[in-house]
Amino acid sequence: MEIKSSIRKQSLALRNAMNPDECIFKSKNIMQNILLLSQVKKADYILCYAGYKSEVMTNDLIKELLKMGKQVYLPRVSGDEMDFYRISELSQLTEGYKGIPEPEKDCTDLFTKELWEQNREKAVMFLPGAVFSKTGARIGYGKGYYDRFLAAFKGTA
Repeated sequence: MEIKSSIRKQSLALRNAMNPDECIFKSKNIMQNILLLSQVKKADYILCYAGYKSEVMTNDLIKELLKMGKQVYLPRVSGDEMDFYRISELSQLTEGYKGIPEPEKDCTDLFTKELWEQNREKAVMFLPGAVFSKTGARIGYGKGYYDRFLAAFKGTA
């Protein structure tokens, strides 16, 4: 666990030291690549996150996905749990857990296990993390919100 914490700390220090213009440039490049993915093109449901601090900024991506007619869901934290709620525009985000933008309480259309079970091939998730390996292994921020969410949705990769 100490190694994981050290890797997280080093990676976040590097990312946080990035020039804001570089972060914007890289975020736009990532967005362009995401929009070219066949999985995204055929998806009806997109679970995303609102970029925060030095994370990949996702506002432009969310706007494009909504323009494409995708159903976009973002996380809202409640206690130790996190659920994804559908938004139709960015103005539906409000400051939430640790100041991170999340769907306001009026957003009640929940991404459920039943929706997942019926639409696995039509759902894509983008999640933040402190570190990702080349094989896709993820080290998050240490609270386990995404780990608990994913564990409840069997068959996610």
